[in-house]
Amino acid sequence: MLSVFFSVGSVVTSAVALALLPPFSCPDAGTCDVSTQNNGWRYLLVTMSLLTIVMVVLRNGWFRLYETPKFLLQNKRRADVVMVLKKVATFNGKKQARDAQQSPILDGAESDEAHAWLEWPETDADCASQRTDAGRVPHGWMRSAMRRVHEAANIKSHVKLLRPLFAPGLRRTTILVWAIWGIVAMGFTMFNVFLPKLLETHAPPSPGHSTQIAVYRDSLIYAISGVPGSLLGAWLVDTRLGRIYSMVLATSISGVALIGFAFAAKAHISALTVVASSVFGLTSTLMFAVIYAYTPEVFRPAVRGTACGMASAVGRVVGIVAPL
Repeated sequence: MLSVFFSVGSVVTSAVALALLPPFSCPDAGTCDVSTQNNGWRYLLVTMSLLTIVMVVLRNGWFRLYETPKFLLQNKRRADVVMVLKKVATFNGKKQARDAQQSPILDGAESDEAHAWLEWPETDADCASQRTDAGRVPHGWMRSAMRRVHEAANIKSHVKLLRPLFAPGLRRTTILVWAIWGIVAMGFTMFNVFLPKLLETHAPPSPGHSTQIAVYRDSLIYAISGVPGSLLGAWLVDTRLGRIYSMVLATSISGVALIGFAFAAKAHISALTVVASSVFGLTSTLMFAVIYAYTPEVFRPAVRGTACGMASAVGRVVGIVAPL
């Protein structure tokens, strides 16, 4: 689903660009008063900023997501566990347990070992201490923000979290997964930066905005082609191909599409260029869908969050450097 919404966001951005940039930008040829005729990019930034603000409000005011009870228990936050379980039970229309030990998640356990990870890591006194400490700050969000700032500034704790990823049993997996994220992000970003410029260069200038319209139209087609790729990737990972061979298939077709794109661009065959870019758009988002599903599965729960976060960070950093 992460990959699907990523693709949908690209489509929305491309559609807004097609609607705003050509009519409010300088013509392809001729004179232009930049101060009055070239405001399309400003309108685009304002529009996307407003959409982002709306999503932030919806994310924090409507789509309320809570930490998993397992994570909270591992971090000795028993009071938060009870609060989250009660809110989840209320949302699902379930009757709330009278106390923490009668939580619905414990019902039906066949043995103590089956839910060993649910054992409370601290005593009732520690839990009461959490509530007392929380009362010293007038607002819960302020306490949470202060804790997050303190945790973010603790460099030693970050380094300590990374050490298990380079243990003998995980070192090779970590390096290979990070390499996959970095290479995929580099190819994807470089192509996305290169495509509009190439389309603009190959299109002949015209008195109006026809060249710009053609460029943004082809970019929109490319973005739309990525949506079925995300859905196809979500389906392929559960077929007989599995995660590994789905990645092999996606990367192989992506390579063939890039070769076809290069030859079509050199020969100035516009239709074939659009087809090749669309095939790459489909398979590249397919790759992202697969690695989003694959990455959490190759790391054990204790390091999964750190491993996935760092893999995504590697992809983002490489994506920033790639256009250079």
